[in-house]
Amino acid sequence: MGDQDEEYIKANPKAYLDRYAHEVTLSDFYISKYEVTKKEFYVYVKASKVKRKASDDYKTFEKITSDDHPISSVTWHEALAFCHWIGSLTGKKYTLPTEAQWEYAARSRGKAVEYATNNGKLQLGINIENRFQGVSHKVNKYQPNELGIYNMQGNVAEWTKDFYNKNYFKNSPSNDPQGAILNKQQHRVVRGSSFDEKSQLLYYRNSYPQTKSTIGIGFRCVINT
Repeated sequence: MGDQDEEYIKANPKAYLDRYAHEVTLSDFYISKYEVTKKEFYVYVKASKVKRKASDDYKTFEKITSDDHPISSVTWHEALAFCHWIGSLTGKKYTLPTEAQWEYAARSRGKAVEYATNNGKLQLGINIENRFQGVSHKVNKYQPNELGIYNMQGNVAEWTKDFYNKNYFKNSPSNDPQGAILNKQQHRVVRGSSFDEKSQLLYYRNSYPQTKSTIGIGFRCVINT
């Protein structure tokens, strides 16, 4: 898990990389083939009678996306609540993926690939959107990675279950890491690149306040066995 990226460090000696390479072993799990769509999320909103807390920028954005686009502008709490709701209907242990689960799936069982695409490379307009289009696309538009999972690179970045700590990779347990202990900022780990930014290596880590939302962040669920 992670990538030391020695060439980057040599070129940027003062930079700090929080993706320190280390070995991780995971228990079995299932992960969603697609990002959660607008249609799926609004079924939950209607059935649960919850109030939607979309950001102001999403109101305009929502009008130019279809039901088959990923839901975005959801807080971490809203994303987790959706996964738990699915679990309550099915009797299965639905939740958000841990950061380790997300990366294992993005890397097609932990392979040393740079991008979570069908071939580990970026081919604009072929296996990932052209940059800075200003809008997401349908969750099944481009080819999946080797595990058959769509859009772990591009479309929207995704919430994970973990709290963020920049030093976590250096000290995390080797078996089923669950993320850092609660941090004061209450930032959660966000993984993947979104349509509104330059595509990053799949090892790239980001964080975002768990009570905030943005058009560039969505989510998918996992089932822990």
